Amino acid sequence: MNNEKEFKEKLDKIMENSIIATKTWWGHEYPGYSGIIVTNNKEIYIYQYYFRVPKEVKENEKEFWSTYILKKKDLNDEEFQKIIMFIECEIENKQFTDKMIFDAGYDLFINYNGLNMKIQNNKEHGDNLGIYDKAEMLLNELLK
Repeated sequence: MNNEKEFKEKLDKIMENSIIATKTWWGHEYPGYSGIIVTNNKEIYIYQYYFRVPKEVKENEKEFWSTYILKKKDLNDEEFQKIIMFIECEIENKQFTDKMIFDAGYDLFINYNGLNMKIQNNKEHGDNLGIYDKAEMLLNELLK
């Protein structure tokens, strides 16, 4: 991608057709954002964008600092059904609290069967996982 506008346009186009998506953003010295998107036509994408990259990036670090939107694979019916079951069992008809987090954010987007939600910062640690953590685990499993 040549610039943020081009990146954002491509990302927005994919998000228009999403059923579930995660987005993590961070501030600090090198701010950026990344995430995973699953579309209604059973495609799974990963993306990453840095607003600032260190001036001197070593050759073996270039992939870490790169900007990309990549289609990773097409999901089969069984994999896609896992997403639908997750939404219906874990998200639909439930309320989620937003946690106060500084210099970072964890967003979960749902667009399924008339349910349009953005759940912010419902993230935990240890045994008490938030809905963002559960969604991220499922999506990472499907990326394998």
